[in-house]
Amino acid sequence: MAVILDPGAGGATVATDTIGGEEHQFTKMEFGGAGVATPVSSSVPLPVTGTTSAPLPVTVLSGTVNVLGAVTASGTVAITGTVNVQGTVSVSGTTPVSGSVTVNSITGTVNVEGSVSVKGTVTIVAITAIPVSGTLSSITGTLAVGGSVTIIGTLPRVERNQTFPVTAGTTSQILGSVGGTGDYLSHLSIVAGSTDANQVILADAAQGTFTVFGSVPGSGKGTYTVAVLAHSRFGPWRVTTGGGVTVLATGRFTN
Repeated sequence: MAVILDPGAGGATVATDTIGGEEHQFTKMEFGGAGVATPVSSSVPLPVTGTTSAPLPVTVLSGTVNVLGAVTASGTVAITGTVNVQGTVSVSGTTPVSGSVTVNSITGTVNVEGSVSVKGTVTIVAITAIPVSGTLSSITGTLAVGGSVTIIGTLPRVERNQTFPVTAGTTSQILGSVGGTGDYLSHLSIVAGSTDANQVILADAAQGTFTVFGSVPGSGKGTYTVAVLAHSRFGPWRVTTGGGVTVLATGRFTN
């Protein structure tokens, strides 16, 4: 309803809401210093400064969010627009980011602990160092780094299979130039050059010896493949060949 101020003098009319038999005046929020009154609207939001320690549940943020001060988030934070941050952002939990993330300047330290999965493009410029002490589990897309990256820990060694030949009539030939415990043997390519004396024996110090190819192959002369797919348990792999057979070993051996 409406209430007329100073009705005897034709005063202004104000809008009210009747609650419990009493009139509550409707007001519009404004802000500003002395002599200034700026109405609050969707294009001119109310500026808020200070610190809050109470939980602030925010389900959806779209558009542009300007944050001045410190933000601590625990749980899941989903960002689908633009967030400009001046201050400190501490996140414990999961932060999925869809799209591109550009970090123009970092004046402190970025510590990554745990697993990081990056999908899309991450561009980092003007950074002195990023210490990483967790696991970078996967990168799908492009990771562009302008500056230096300090890795604290060990990166997994990327290895390719090697081949190592064993001539006919050889006894206990080590696979690899020196060989060692843990060497991986994928398979043996065996070339039987005669109808007999083709025996091939495989051994390591822990597992003993194994005859992996008989002296007289059932199909006669030719090339045969024996899959091993195992790591040596103690010392290097060793191969003994008969006088009519040669072997090409494939795996990763200590050189």
